[in-house]
Amino acid sequence: MEKFFKIALLLFLGSAPVCKPMDESEMDAKILKAIAQLHFVDKDERVMEDAHGAAKFELMQSAYRKRLKNFAPAIIEALKDDLKSDQSAILLSLLPLPEEIKKKLLSSDHTPDIVKAKLGDQAAETRVIAEFKKAKAEDKGRWGSRLFYIDTPNVMKEFVKALESKEIFKNVHDNTYSQVNALLVVYGQHHPEEPLFSYTEFQKHNVSAEEFKKREHQDYLRKVEAFFREKYKIDVMINPPLLLDAHIIPYWTVPVKSDGK
Repeated sequence: MEKFFKIALLLFLGSAPVCKPMDESEMDAKILKAIAQLHFVDKDERVMEDAHGAAKFELMQSAYRKRLKNFAPAIIEALKDDLKSDQSAILLSLLPLPEEIKKKLLSSDHTPDIVKAKLGDQAAETRVIAEFKKAKAEDKGRWGSRLFYIDTPNVMKEFVKALESKEIFKNVHDNTYSQVNALLVVYGQHHPEEPLFSYTEFQKHNVSAEEFKKREHQDYLRKVEAFFREKYKIDVMINPPLLLDAHIIPYWTVPVKSDGK
């Protein structure tokens, strides 16, 4: 269980929005800097491990993921002897891997199931889906980040079907959230280009359960249903009691639009 929350935290923070969108040249410069840091050597092993961990965490930012393949040879070279690290395994699985490294990851007991699932292990995919199904409503957002990382048709089907939940919960700020909101927030973090899941749009529906019954909020749910029906070819009925009724909204719980607003 401890390892689940560690991996979930890596993926959740890796998918959190950046405060200011970067252009490709800025992203490439940061990626190159992080790759260089993976080669940092120090006589103090703890200092060296911290530097390598910070570099891996930087490379795991979701904003970089479409750019990582451009640097695949350098990243693979830096991590090929560090396959027991969860961070290394996650990063490597995002890249086109040599068959030898892929086989090592798939056969290792140290490799997390989410990595094996992304690399095509169907048994691992089945285990991840089973864990997602039995997770508590308040943990579904963290699990959603795992599913987006794997991004296979089977796991995305489970993600969309989970939007039919009516479960609600309270967080540490005494805000009331629904499982649907937690999942839609994760979707927006991974797809900041979609205005339907922007911070601006979510704020329009930050209302009480009674207020949420009004047509404008119900119409929003119908638009969300239509979006997932068209994109994933899955019929889904989304009818939570509310999305969120929040007084304090931590910045990391909401996606940022690609224009930074």
